[in-house]
Order: sequence, then structure tokens, then C-alpha cells
Amino acid sequence: MSATPVPGSPYKGLTPFEDSEVDATFFFGREREREIITANLMAARLTVLYGASGVGKSSVLRAGVSYELRAEARANLAETGERELAAIVFSSWSGDPVRELRAAVAAELFGGSNGADTGEGSLADVFQEWTSELNLDLYLVLDQAEEYFLYHGSEGGEGTFVEEFPELVTRPGLRVNALLSLREDALATLDSFKAKIPNLLANRLRLDHLDRGAARAAIEGPLEAYNRLVREDERVAIEPALVDAVLDQVTAGTLDYGRAGRGRARGTDDVERVETPYLQLVMQRLWEVEEGEGSRTLRFATLERLGGAQRIVEDHLDDALDTLTPAEKDAAAGMFHYLVTPSGTKIAHAVGDLRRYAAASEPEVRGVLKRLSDERILRPLSGGGDGDGGSYEIYHDVLADAVLAWRGRHEAERELERTRREAEVRHRRTLILAAAALVALVAMAAVTVFALTQRSNAKSEARHARARALASTSLTQLSVDPQRSLRLAVDAARLESGPEVEEALREALIASRLRRILPAQGPVSAASFSPDGRRVLTASQDGKARLYDAASGRRLHVLAGRGPVTTASFSRDGRLVVAGSADAARVWDVGTGALLHVLRHRGPVDGASFSPDGKLVVTASLDRTARVWRVGDGTLVRTIKHSQPVLDAAFSPDGKDVLTLTFGAAQLYALRSGRSLHRFPQKGGLTSTSFSPDGKVVVTTGANKKAALWNARTGRLLSELTGHVGRVSGAHFS
Repeated sequence: MSATPVPGSPYKGLTPFEDSEVDATFFFGREREREIITANLMAARLTVLYGASGVGKSSVLRAGVSYELRAEARANLAETGERELAAIVFSSWSGDPVRELRAAVAAELFGGSNGADTGEGSLADVFQEWTSELNLDLYLVLDQAEEYFLYHGSEGGEGTFVEEFPELVTRPGLRVNALLSLREDALATLDSFKAKIPNLLANRLRLDHLDRGAARAAIEGPLEAYNRLVREDERVAIEPALVDAVLDQVTAGTLDYGRAGRGRARGTDDVERVETPYLQLVMQRLWEVEEGEGSRTLRFATLERLGGAQRIVEDHLDDALDTLTPAEKDAAAGMFHYLVTPSGTKIAHAVGDLRRYAAASEPEVRGVLKRLSDERILRPLSGGGDGDGGSYEIYHDVLADAVLAWRGRHEAERELERTRREAEVRHRRTLILAAAALVALVAMAAVTVFALTQRSNAKSEARHARARALASTSLTQLSVDPQRSLRLAVDAARLESGPEVEEALREALIASRLRRILPAQGPVSAASFSPDGRRVLTASQDGKARLYDAASGRRLHVLAGRGPVTTASFSRDGRLVVAGSADAARVWDVGTGALLHVLRHRGPVDGASFSPDGKLVVTASLDRTARVWRVGDGTLVRTIKHSQPVLDAAFSPDGKDVLTLTFGAAQLYALRSGRSLHRFPQKGGLTSTSFSPDGKVVVTTGANKKAALWNARTGRLLSELTGHVGRVSGAHFS
């Protein structure tokens, strides 16, 4: 039995994992990302970590990176008696970040403020003094950094975070490394640092949703950890069918709330990325139900009985809000309007401000806030700063969609209720007039006509209100989901024609540029049209190339290799495809999907292309060779050896020469003799090379922020293209 405390549930729900032994014990699925992020944080002065909302950045930084660094610090202290490093996770952006960051570092290093509130000098000066005094490295993990710009904009001036942070990561000799973590849609806000931090985004990492294998580990791993901590008779099992069903139902994009605000593309069966917070929430709910029923097995039947993953997520919010009175629901809707922006960004507000937004009494507002906090819809924060007892924010980013959806439904219901009451008033008025008209037949007929007219007007007004609401929602969706915007505008046009509806439909048609989504089961490394434009070829990291009909999006053939497919291209006549993967390049027939030849190397193939006449194929491999093959029978024509791995290779436009790319240089070889003609070096390493259409010029690009133009016949350098602020990853001639 372990000394680790046993939690009530091995699943966290919407609560982010923290830097604690318990949370680290039950944190699974991010082992590789934790190692990569930790290594980058320790190796580079500045690392930028970004990802979509809800991918679990805070959890991996706290239960993964921070916990690992703190564990290493404890081990060093136990082994050598010295503390060699310190790690701080900081995410308090609404107040004074400079003062609060200094206080957080002081508390970590000295167990108290250490004068952090009154210390002299900038953050860089103070941290340099402290790290020198303690002889340690300081690692700053600045989480949810987009909130700084949300609360403070790009304000500058002495003493501001925008002014002081750059020196923390640029001052020579300062033993401070920092990681900025923020939402992917907030990357542009870092432009505030560009002038003072060279190569600001040079060391950036993107955190994606869990893949299916990692998501499975996030389900099964915590359960196995739980069973190791409890007695044998308390252990809990899980049905394999439940694991597969949960993974299918929380795939990224399959939970759709159909509301204005941040758009989310609905997934397909081929998408294998998983919404981590939804997975945790669903598993936590299943655990609670099974535990309440005394079951020691998590069952697929329970998931079905609860209505599936989406129903569980929706019920989490709806159950909390359904207990509110109509007046309290109005107050909640008023607060939600300011706690979540239309684009799905959460914002914290003080209780006093929320009371004014809700237009309700203080006891009523505090009652709503307490109930929503108990249900983990809202999170109380300390330091309200206005005498109203703190502030509140949405508990988790992923609830923003559901909150906006609920608020939209609530406002629509209120609008329909108002229309219904007005119709009832008109209906009662009609009945009174009809009763009075009984005095005379002529009067009764007149009142009847009036009643029918009013009823028609009521229906017309309700239809008009619905069309107007759809048109308005359509306009809010233009920038985030043009396809949904178009569907809403069409629905509005079916109800009523008018200037507002026509304008919404016109704008949606203009904005709707997406024509087709071609699914792949892994990251797509290459995509191209056939020469006649009728087919699309994709290469995917899942080990397959795929052919699609460009007009319909229908998948024609799946061309399977071994390992990730790194390159794929058509022959000039469009009849053949060559694709490179971990062990070889493969030539396929486009019409039948039949495998024609396997062109083997002793290492992964990173480049492959046809000669202009389609009779030869050149392949580039990490086995340090480029090889030329005959397409007709798949025989090897020539092997061109290199001293480094070959990253790419291509024929000259006349088919007489072969251009190869290694990290050190591009080289031109005569195809007939295999003799090296010219070498095109570039300092710092090369990233790409290609011919001009006439074959007279070669362009190379590199990590030295330059592109270079070379005479292909003489090997002479013609000119260098400068002015880039980072590595040049590619160049093409018109």
C-alpha cells in the first residue's frame, strides 16, 4: 500500500490538475509532451506553448512540468544538500502581475515575501540578486498569459509586465528561463514583445488535443493507479466497450452546441483527437453514478442510460441552472453576458459589477453565485478590490460554449414568452370585443374580422422575430463559422424576406469560402492537386497516403505504407503517385490504387519526385543516399551517396540533372554520370532548395534568415535575399 492519499475519484472532471503528489499520480496521457516541454523550458531562455482552449495546457504544466521540476529540486537537495533549481507556476493576471509575480517567486524561494512588495529594481534585477544569492536556476511557467492582454491590453510604461518581462529572457547571465502559455487564438498578442525579444517565436511548441492512444491512457491509467492504492475488494474495473464508446463520443468537434460565438467544426469518423476536459467530466460523472449504485465496474450500459457524452456535458450546466427561479435565471444570463465574450473568452468580474450587470439585489446575486460555484460552473477568485468580497470567473474554458448556448436559448425563450404574452393580451382583447359585438350581428362580424387580423399579425410578428434572430445570429458567426452562418441565413430566408435577412444571406454567401474537408487520421504532411485538378493527394502521419475526388470529396484510394508518410506527389501526366515513408518509396497507379513498385532504402524516405518525362523517380533518404529508379520496372538506375542524410531531391526541368538537399548544402549532380557538378552551401544549415522553371537558377533557403540565388550552370552565387526576421523555411519561383 502507498502513502499517497486516495482521492474520492480518480478523474478530475473540469478541475485542472495541480502540482501535487495526488494529481501527478493520476495524470496520464501527456508523458511525451511533459518531457518535451520540460526539456525546452530547461534549455531555452524563452519557450512559447500554445494550443486551443481546453487541450489541457494548465494541467500538463502543473501536474507534469512543474511537478517534475520540483521533484528534481527535492532530489538535488536530498543528494547534495543544495537546492539547484526552483519552479513557479504563475497565472494571476487581473491585478498587478509584476508585483504578484515577484511575491510568488519570493514565497517559493524564501517561504515568505522577503520584501518582494517593496524590493528595489526591476524583475530582472531582483531575480538576478536572488538566484545569485541562492546559486540556483529559476524556471517561470507563466500560464494563461492571454489573460494579461485581456485585462491590461498592451499597456506599456515603466513597471509594467510588457516593459519588464523582455529583460528576464534576454539579459545575459541571468539564470531565469520562462515559458509563456496561452491560447492559440491569442498568439498575435505577443506582438507587444517583438521589438524587445529577438526571435520571439523561435522556440514555440503547440499542444494538441489528446490522440486516441493518449486518451485511452487518460481513462485507464487513473483507474489502475486508484486500484494500486486501495484494498483488493475496493478495486474498480472498466468495460472495454465503455472505453471505446467514451473515446468515440468525446472526439474533438463532436460536441456541438449550435450557438453564436466561437465556432467549432463537427468532427468525422476519421478524426482521432479527443477533448480532454469533456473526457474527464464524462468519466467523473460515470464514476459518481456507479459509486452511488454500489457498482465496482464502470459500465457501457450506464453511459447509454445517461444519454451519452454530450448529454452528460449539457446536463452538467443545465442541472445547475434548472434549479434557479425565473428571476435567478435572468440574473445568471445577465452575468454570463459579461463573464464570457461572444468569441468564448472568459473574463473575471467583481461581485459588485456582476450585481449591476444582473440588475438584481445583492442577496439574490450572491445566492446565484454560490449555487453556480457549488456546481463548478463559476469559480470564486480572491481580491475583489471593491469591497464586494472578491470576483468570479467561468470555472473552465470549455464551459464557455455551453454557457453561451444556454444564454442564447434563455434569451430566445424570453423573447418567445414575451411574444406569447403579447399575443394573449391581444387574444383577450379580441374576446372582449367579440363579446361586445354580440349585441349586433353587424358588430360581431366586424369584431371577427378584427380578431382574425390580429391573430394573423401575431403569427406574422412571431415569424418576423424568429427570422430576425436567425439573421442576427448568422452575422455573429461570419468570422468564426461561415458555413453555419450560411445555414442560419438560409433558415431565416425561408421564414421571411426582408432587408435584414437579405443582408445576412448576402454576407454569409461572401464569407463562406470552405468547399470541402478531406478527413485524415493523423497530421497531414503534404497535399497536392493532380495536374488536371481532378484529384487531390494527401500524405499523413498515420502511415497512409489518400486519393480524393476533388469535386465531390469522395475518397478514391488509401495507399498504405510503413510509418508516417512524409512526401507524396503526382507524375506529370497524373497517372502515377510516389509516396515516401519510413522504409521505402512506393509507386501507385492512380486509376486502380494498385501498388506497382517498392523502392527501398535503409532509412526513412523524406523526398520523392518524378522526372519531367515520368520515366524516372528520384528518392531522398536519411540513409545518406539519393537514388534514381526506372518507373517501368522499378529497377535502381543510380545511387548518389552523401556524407549527411538527404532531405529532398528533384530533377532539373530538362531531366538531365538531379538536385539534392542536405542540412549542410544543396548539390547538383549529372544524372548520366552521377558526377557532382556544383555545391551550394549556406551558413547555419539549409531548409529547402528548388529550380527556376527554366532550370538556369537554383534557390536555397536556410536558418541564417536568408535565401540565396545560384547560377545552376556555373555554381556562382548570384544574390542573397535578406530582410527575414527568422529562419526561411521555403522559397518558390513564379
